[in-house]
Amino acid sequence: MKFDLGENKDSIVERRDFRGVTIAGDQRSWLYTSALTGLTSMKIPLLDDGKEGVYKVRMGFVAEAGDKAGTRIFDILLNGKSVTGNVDPFATAGKAGKAVVKEFSGVKVTGTLEVALLSMTGDKGPAMQFIEIIREDIPPTKVTKLNIID
Repeated sequence: MKFDLGENKDSIVERRDFRGVTIAGDQRSWLYTSALTGLTSMKIPLLDDGKEGVYKVRMGFVAEAGDKAGTRIFDILLNGKSVTGNVDPFATAGKAGKAVVKEFSGVKVTGTLEVALLSMTGDKGPAMQFIEIIREDIPPTKVTKLNIID
């Protein structure tokens, strides 16, 4: 997903080379080598206006080198509703460099998913490494044959 940070001037996309990086707790280490830091809220268009759907939302976090318990504590809100509070990636993982995934099922969306990360500490704000959004109310389309065109 490409982030448009035009409305959120304090957000920064941090990019790092994923080659040779290992993140404990997830085989997909490349997901954790970039981060969106300073994010307070974002809107993700999922459906045409007025259309409704139900989604699973997975968010990935990893404590950065130099973080410690209490460095980054935040609440997660989806569509204005608190889904979990006092998220502390370092305390949850027990160390820096270990994946922490928060998953929320049954998230009802009308048009746009609104995500908010509310910092509870003044030290460092939240840093989100990835967000994955999966539709739950429609079965996935099964691909039976793939046509390759030269």
